[in-house]
Amino acid sequence: MCIRDSTYNVRINYYADNMLGECKTLDTHYDYGETPSIDSGYKLVGGGEIAPITGDTTLNLVKYTPVEEDDWSYQYGFLYNSKDAGVECVEYSIDGSGWTSIDVNEGVKFETSRSLDDYAITFRVQVADGMELVLNSNGGNTVSEENGYYTFTFNRTAHQGMYNSNIPNVSFDLTTINK
Repeated sequence: MCIRDSTYNVRINYYADNMLGECKTLDTHYDYGETPSIDSGYKLVGGGEIAPITGDTTLNLVKYTPVEEDDWSYQYGFLYNSKDAGVECVEYSIDGSGWTSIDVNEGVKFETSRSLDDYAITFRVQVADGMELVLNSNGGNTVSEENGYYTFTFNRTAHQGMYNSNIPNVSFDLTTINK
């Protein structure tokens, strides 16, 4: 039997927003060399393109839906758009909670309260040795380095219309340069 005449098991996980979100799973089969078709709006977690099938595999796909932009909404969203090869690991923490891993095409949402308390989402990034992180975002580009990680934070207070800095949907791209 020639390997090219084989059929392979393919599991496709469709996630909402990130891999911690709601998931629908499709178990299917593809012939060697076929490229799976995916539902509209879904992207490969981690970035890249869907490759032709050459063996049994699992595809993790995510569809990020931005928060509704409304001056009276208390919800905020943050989308991790892209990275280059120098970015090794990205995690986030909301208000000092534990660190959660996130990858390209995944997003995070959180809600503030009616009080004037500040809420913060901090991202920490590990990069390859000898590299420095560059942040490109519609919510600010300030990065600091501490304890071997690069970090950047977005602060939000109350509803979207409270302050001009309360950008409801932030997207960011991470690149690296030589130190």
